[in-house]
Amino acid sequence: MIFKKDPLKYCERYRKYRCCHVDGILCNVDNCDMKTIKTLYLPILKKHFDDILQGKKKYEYREYKKHWIERLENKHFDEILFRNGYSKSSRMIRTECLGIYTTTEPTVLNTKKTFVIKIGRILEVNMNGK
Repeated sequence: MIFKKDPLKYCERYRKYRCCHVDGILCNVDNCDMKTIKTLYLPILKKHFDDILQGKKKYEYREYKKHWIERLENKHFDEILFRNGYSKSSRMIRTECLGIYTTTEPTVLNTKKTFVIKIGRILEVNMNGK
């Protein structure tokens, strides 16, 4: 297994206990942060997909409603998988997730409270959707 993240930067337990993240060997510390990468899956419209691909869009917004509260509140994600549609054959972009927070400031959604998902650098692009 090859790690997708640098343990020195991302793994709290590695910094504390110096567990073994060498040449893809799994850590010997229970519940190590490097063992799993949490992915947030978000379907988006073509315009927003293209804006992320071109680097114009750095934030994604979701309404502060029951569905998104259950999925996003008090959760941590390492990466975001954006799909242009719901099909398995849809175009896909995988990016870093730099954080999720709520705001009451006006956003494009014009709601009282909104989730803001900060988009990091693009890690993978799949235009074939496979």
